[in-house]
Amino acid sequence: MDIRDSVIKFKKYAHNFDFANKDIERKYFHSFRVKSFSEQIAKKLYLDNEKIKLSSFIGLFHDIGRFEQLKQFSTFNDYYSFDHGNFGAEYLKENLRFLVDTDEFDDIIIQSVKNHNKFRIASGLNDDELFYSKLVRDADKLDILFESTSIFWEGKEDIINNSSILDYSYDCIKNHSLVEYKKGMKLENLDSIIKVLAFVFDFNYTPSFQILKNNDYINKILGRYRFNDATTKKRICEIQDIINSFIDSKLEQ
Repeated sequence: MDIRDSVIKFKKYAHNFDFANKDIERKYFHSFRVKSFSEQIAKKLYLDNEKIKLSSFIGLFHDIGRFEQLKQFSTFNDYYSFDHGNFGAEYLKENLRFLVDTDEFDDIIIQSVKNHNKFRIASGLNDDELFYSKLVRDADKLDILFESTSIFWEGKEDIINNSSILDYSYDCIKNHSLVEYKKGMKLENLDSIIKVLAFVFDFNYTPSFQILKNNDYINKILGRYRFNDATTKKRICEIQDIINSFIDSKLEQ
């Protein structure tokens, strides 16, 4: 697999879209950071060179469906458009021979892209498909956490400082579980941040926890805000302690 050639082709594809749109630009750079995180995880797992390149490729192309999604619907919300993981998988089914010169990894790539954004990975994947699906999910979540340290919610700090936390969101953190909001739930702005913080509970590989800890993403995210409500302040301190303790426990295993 020639990853350098794949990068050139990704850049060419992405530049078919309007980079004056900041969301297109952000998704472009997100793709390259997920590529980097995927490569870092793969190396720390001592994968061989070909598997490192495969991890990088999946990381780079995991959000290929986002560009067309934004062009067609002006949103990244899958509920109001299409499932971008499914769309990306279909795009790659039709274009992989243009992007890579071997069919050896087709099923791994397609399943990993398809499953990267799902609340849970689909059943029925073989060991390799499951392994790389978990790896790119970790890399994707790492970059979403990175983006949450400064990019997401920029200019909304005052609104968030005056927000509270749903009991449901708080309980998910205490139970070490992902936060899955049901249709019709009335959410506070802060709940969207709690949902991202809970990504930690879905990490799969020790290197992912190492990268998270080394970059101090959890503390940087929460350090942006000065919450005004006393109950919210208390809950945030508890959430911060729960998540940091969970990370430490994973690194001690």
